Amino acid sequence: MMTKGDEAESEVNWEDQKQICRFSQLNNQYHDLGDRIEFLQKLIQQENDSLLPIDDFELLGEEGESVRCLVGEIFSHVTVDEAKERVNRKLREDTAQLHEYTSKRDEVQREMASLKGTLYAKFKNTINLEED
Repeated sequence: MMTKGDEAESEVNWEDQKQICRFSQLNNQYHDLGDRIEFLQKLIQQENDSLLPIDDFELLGEEGESVRCLVGEIFSHVTVDEAKERVNRKLREDTAQLHEYTSKRDEVQREMASLKGTLYAKFKNTINLEED
């Protein structure tokens, strides 16, 4: 049973509402970053996998022979070295982006933990900030 003191303590003021909204925004951002990280991890794996056929072609193909490389929506004939360079460049870019997203998600998670502690300290079990 709640006493009068508990009721007054659980009133939501403007600052509390701003913190709750901020937590909600961070939660959405956290999940968005998670989806982006998952996509990039799969993309990086595909890029790593695409290097193997290029290496095989380099060993088995004749010198100066070109390979088809997808550029946008068309295939372009490029040298094996150029194809490897394109894949490696894309791999470096995507790996850097993955690290950026991971760092950002860690920052978001730390801020969410801080807000969660503050809100649970004030509202105790009258607020639910956990995932379903």
